[in-house]
Amino acid sequence: MTALVTGATGFIGSHLAAALLECGQEVRVLVRAGSSHERLPAGVEAVTGDVRDEESLRRGVRGADVVYHLASTLRRMSVPESEYRETNVAGTRNVLRVAGDAGVSRILHCSSTSVTGPVLEAPADETAPYAPGNAYEETKCEGEKLALAFAEEGRVAVTVVRPAWTYGPGDSRTLAFFRAIARRRLFMVGDGSTLVHPSFVSNVVAGMIGAAASANAAGRVYILADREPVPVGELARRVARELGVTLPRVHVPVWAARGLARVCEGVFALAGKEPPVHRGRVDFFTRTAAYSIKRAQEDFGYDPEVGLEEGLRRTVLWYREHGML
Repeated sequence: MTALVTGATGFIGSHLAAALLECGQEVRVLVRAGSSHERLPAGVEAVTGDVRDEESLRRGVRGADVVYHLASTLRRMSVPESEYRETNVAGTRNVLRVAGDAGVSRILHCSSTSVTGPVLEAPADETAPYAPGNAYEETKCEGEKLALAFAEEGRVAVTVVRPAWTYGPGDSRTLAFFRAIARRRLFMVGDGSTLVHPSFVSNVVAGMIGAAASANAAGRVYILADREPVPVGELARRVARELGVTLPRVHVPVWAARGLARVCEGVFALAGKEPPVHRGRVDFFTRTAAYSIKRAQEDFGYDPEVGLEEGLRRTVLWYREHGML
């Protein structure tokens, strides 16, 4: 088997490429010119290209059996909507078209649980209606719809996965949360009861590989997460325990945090920089994110092996080994 992975220089993509190699597959990765190869595991074949460029996609897809499409522009306050649209929508359309023309056997498209917005009835499953609330979520939603429409055409088996909040060794986005706790500077927004759904990276990657290999998964959408959600306050306490620190007892009212986020966004937008506090970070503490993984368990035996305690231990160890905490 030869697998092409887009987005392999990213956090989840690099773990996926390594896991596919361990499974005995030949792995090709599409890497944008100028991107760092630091995260790429030894043994992959790197092809310079971009999901926005069909010619480079053809070079990457040639001879591949399976395409794992993870390339995405992630949510940042400084990113213009056009950039989300170019990668998350037009780039996804290109991958589907080129991979379909090349005759691959399966396309696995990586979406996000955020396409259904805040969870109103927990746990949410794959039948929850789309409810994107910002440019990132809207374009991820459009990309998912393109993948499902392509699946309906029947030319290629397409599967969509929606990872919940994913963490683990190598994750630079979650580092701020761990670092704030380590430095005793994490001030809880609200009462800490909001449910979040941690997903250890190896669990998510195993789910992706399982979904791509399953005949049952063709044309379907799957949420990939760990077994249970956890209150955000409890998550912070567990991280603190792993770090050997105590949390400050200060709780910031939600209204105050949102007001501060708006001010920071406005000020830092003038400088073209990412604000230290923004609505996305406030949402983490206040927006319910609890999901059901029953469909993935039933259809292809999804079995998240790494629990929260072990996942946090591995993540903290990696951060410390790399001098990040």
